[in-house]
Amino acid sequence: MKRKILAALSALTLAAVLCGCSSRNESIENEVPSVPQDSSALEDNSEKPIDVLQELREAIATAYGDDYLPDTDMTQEMIQNEFALTPDMYEEIVAQAPMIGFHPDRLVIVKASPDMADKVKQAFEAARESMINAQVQYPSNLAKVNEARVLQNGDYVCFMLLGAPYEGEDDSIKAADFAKEQIQIGINAFNEFFEKSE
Repeated sequence: MKRKILAALSALTLAAVLCGCSSRNESIENEVPSVPQDSSALEDNSEKPIDVLQELREAIATAYGDDYLPDTDMTQEMIQNEFALTPDMYEEIVAQAPMIGFHPDRLVIVKASPDMADKVKQAFEAARESMINAQVQYPSNLAKVNEARVLQNGDYVCFMLLGAPYEGEDDSIKAADFAKEQIQIGINAFNEFFEKSE
């Protein structure tokens, strides 16, 4: 009789232990976060919007390689003094000039504020004329400054005065031809950038 009672108690104890383990496993499973079955939930949504101005500046600088001379960001004061651009005229701006003063190179790219693109373009054209008139003091840069360009694609307006310095013989025609070839590199990079993004 005692053996039957002991056997019954052992069986009950074993059953209780097994039930306890089972409920513990269930609680652990409930604590582990489940992996979503929908693969779209695993996609990375942290992509940042492309900064068009920086991408465009990089495309132009890459096209010139070591001949891209603007290496310093222009201050707001410089931008306003040289180009008569005020902050209300644009939403974004990238503006660079060389640290070394005797290079006239400039690259200014603007995303114009609504209805301001034409005004920005006019300001760039006026700045170009002023630079040409000021080159009397630096005739070695005249051919290059004469080839400065104002480019536009929608609300994006660009002032471009870029290229390798002319180091050939003292010949104004050859210097002018060289400056035209050099600015065309930047024009092509500007146009190709927007063609690819269309």
